[in-house]
Amino acid sequence: MAIRHVIMADPQGLAVHVRPLLAQLSSHLELVAVPDGARCITAHAKLCRAKRPALIVVLYEELTNVSGQRVGATIRSVESALGTGSSAIIYVSDSDDANRLTGEWGRAVPLKPKTDDSPEERSKRLIRAIAKILSQLKQKSKS
Repeated sequence: MAIRHVIMADPQGLAVHVRPLLAQLSSHLELVAVPDGARCITAHAKLCRAKRPALIVVLYEELTNVSGQRVGATIRSVESALGTGSSAIIYVSDSDDANRLTGEWGRAVPLKPKTDDSPEERSKRLIRAIAKILSQLKQKSKS
């Protein structure tokens, strides 16, 4: 099975905790951690140009350089322009607009942040969301 990518725009430095948890979840997943929205767009576009779009993109509402909201819209534009499949998006936001935005993007889900949790707990929660999406994708591929 080919390696698939999970891109994570990581303004909180959670990648150090997410990477080993993702490896436990599946040896076929590779985390691409980027520090801001602009680099997230670049990483996603590179994978799309190679005809290997990310399986999942994790976006936070508050990103530097380009907002999470703008990154989500740009990801969909890049996928459309290059004719690649759509990445699933996890949009971490406590905004009232999160449900509307993820609905507009399609193949996206909002995840409310729990800022009181430790970085380890936030990482585990994110991995549970990724696992749920992977399960849903497997079920769709079987039907």
